[in-house]
Amino acid sequence: MSSPQLRAAEIKIGTFSVFVKLSSVVESDDSPFKRAHLTCGGSLKQQSICKTPGCNVDEKGAPRDVPRDQVGKVFTHPSGAEVIFTDEELKDLQIDRTDAIEIDRFVRRELVDPLFLARAFFVAHDKEPAGYAVLVDVLKSTGDVGIGRWHKGGKVRLAMIDRHGDRGMVVHEVHYPADVRSFDVALPASEAGPLANGMREALLAAVAHRRHDRFDVSGYVDPEPERLLAAAEKKIAAADPGGAPTTIHGAARERNKKAKASKPVPEKASRPVSKRANASEPMPPPVTAPESVRSMPVKAGVRSGDGEPEAASEEEAAPESKRTG
Repeated sequence: MSSPQLRAAEIKIGTFSVFVKLSSVVESDDSPFKRAHLTCGGSLKQQSICKTPGCNVDEKGAPRDVPRDQVGKVFTHPSGAEVIFTDEELKDLQIDRTDAIEIDRFVRRELVDPLFLARAFFVAHDKEPAGYAVLVDVLKSTGDVGIGRWHKGGKVRLAMIDRHGDRGMVVHEVHYPADVRSFDVALPASEAGPLANGMREALLAAVAHRRHDRFDVSGYVDPEPERLLAAAEKKIAAADPGGAPTTIHGAARERNKKAKASKPVPEKASRPVSKRANASEPMPPPVTAPESVRSMPVKAGVRSGDGEPEAASEEEAAPESKRTG
């Protein structure tokens, strides 16, 4: 389980204020899956393709991915007109981010319709534990909840603060009335008769049999992660009978290796084998030149083994006339 992300905020009630830290009550609701190519197991990249014919295509007419800086957001006006906003324009519409929760009224907890409650966040004290403890004690003694505006992420939302247990608090996001759909269903008239009375008695008996004095949510476990884990382990065992952990990318690489290994390898041209096949054999002794060759004078300009030119002998340096005379 990942560590929760903390968000700093300030609860204001008139002249009273307390700094707090908020963390989400639930884990991330992101999907545990990511898209993959079934052929090779590689991850897939999401693209933004323009649906206008002939727009943003390459030289062959194939659609290209729209760059991020060219992507906007469309707002549909009540008149039906569609208006495009850029990210910069939407950012300018946001209010200053203060993360303040301004409580302007207190009501009884049972007066709040649960239908309007959205995400919940744990509230922990940040810089003033004394003020936090006082607020928790007031909520506990009055049994009320606080309703106000939450300046969150550049937007203004409704919020409700409530105590959690004996020493903690939670804050709920509250839906605006315009965000909640109406539900007007006409109930059928209650029917009298032996059949209806029998159904009513059976239902009352079932309710009485299942009534509890308290609600313990720990008795309910989501079965979906367990089923998904069992199915994943079954696939891993089928891909690797040895039971070693693997990944879809690893399995794809193994398939590619097997496919390459099954292809015929073309024969390479044979290279001449060196006379000295075994490097461990001793090197042959160096060849020594005969004495007559070693005593021959070196002509001027010819370099010796160390790279320096040697001086010519006296006989070679003498003029031609002296050697012939």
